[in-house]
Amino acid sequence: MRQLNPLLPETFFLARGDCLCDGAVFPLLPLMNGHLETLLTIVDTHDTAAVTLLNRQMLESLPSTEPLTDLFREHGQKISVDAPVLTPDTLPLSSYPLHRPAVFLDRDGVLNYDHGYIGTQERFDWITGTFAALRRIASSGRHIFIVTNQSGVARGYYSEEDVKSLMDWAIATIRSEGATVDDWRYCPFHPTATLEPYRQNSEWRKPAPGMIQDLLTKWDVRPTDCFLIGDQKTDLQAAEAAGMAAYQVTPEKTLLDWTMELLP
Repeated sequence: MRQLNPLLPETFFLARGDCLCDGAVFPLLPLMNGHLETLLTIVDTHDTAAVTLLNRQMLESLPSTEPLTDLFREHGQKISVDAPVLTPDTLPLSSYPLHRPAVFLDRDGVLNYDHGYIGTQERFDWITGTFAALRRIASSGRHIFIVTNQSGVARGYYSEEDVKSLMDWAIATIRSEGATVDDWRYCPFHPTATLEPYRQNSEWRKPAPGMIQDLLTKWDVRPTDCFLIGDQKTDLQAAEAAGMAAYQVTPEKTLLDWTMELLP
């Protein structure tokens, strides 16, 4: 945890135990954005701890010679929930929407300059303001999802492993800059692909909405609570087909400009 500390947001949570269901931490986000004076641990009727809220300063002050669970018990304040299993509707602060909104982003031309078929770090150039924009989205409590067509795979310019390796690096860089990416999808297919295994009309290739719909289903997100920012007409068409608003990046209006306008 101490090694991770520099990469963590100022206030964060640790989820523990199998009694914490997906989405149960969402109502805690207002506390995470507020002033936290002491460790807060959510426990159920059996005194089973599932979520602990703390901040970076607290983590630095905790002794390093004891297990974290013992430290939380000694130094933290408990919030009891009258339910044997912690679920979203039994956690406190449930006024925060359980279905978090999300921002979907294209990659090339939105996060980084589109030099055409980018498969390596050496050709990946961040657009000025990208990290500030992503921090703004993250601090608003929204998921951040990336959906990107990668026909360079179908054309034989780079492999699917290259796509994944590059995205692992990009997401790690984003997190080191104080933001995050919750999930991402890519489509390696193209109807006129050079490589036969990738020659198909895929429902995941924008302007089709397959990548977006897959993320909506996995994360239980309502499209009406989301919007997409892309640089191509196909991005906007995919968003429209998925039932959400979309906004187009141009040389005159970057991702940062859109987030300043849409997330005041």
